Amino acid sequence: MNLQLSETVLSAVPGDGRSVAALVTQFSKLPGGRVTAAQLERYRRTVYEVSGAYGGVTHELGEGRLLSLFVAQAVGQALRAALALRARLDALNCASEEKMLTPSFRIGIGLHKSITHHAASLAAAVSQAASLSTLNQQAPFPALFVSEETVRELPETHGYHVHDLGEVLLPEQPRPLSVFALMRA
Repeated sequence: MNLQLSETVLSAVPGDGRSVAALVTQFSKLPGGRVTAAQLERYRRTVYEVSGAYGGVTHELGEGRLLSLFVAQAVGQALRAALALRARLDALNCASEEKMLTPSFRIGIGLHKSITHHAASLAAAVSQAASLSTLNQQAPFPALFVSEETVRELPETHGYHVHDLGEVLLPEQPRPLSVFALMRA
């Protein structure tokens, strides 16, 4: 995975040592699924709309991936955005399924909370969120995947379930990641 962060993305993280929650949403066409440009645009607009409503700034990462950054905010805002995205994108997929007899996209959502000191630490945070998102696309249940750092920062667990899925070694990561599935209660 080659994540290139533009100057625009980096400028969204002013100052040193900022708390950042990186939320990566990705969708890929399912084998045999029929996808139109209008459907793809509807999914993209939904990500921009929902993350913006919760104070996130969204950027295109390419290949059906979008990054929403939540800078200097409590992780709860990013989490609420991620849960709202999961619900809205799943609803879009179900609407497509009813019309075409099969869902259009496999959806992945990954969330990682970090403290960024420079571009390299921001890139590492985004890479972890992207890895969680990619792994989430393989889940057979509707959830979002979050990092251990994110779980530690959760204000409370009322309203959702947190399941420890253990450590996973991913090719894009230098060390195994502790992965947690988060679902509404």
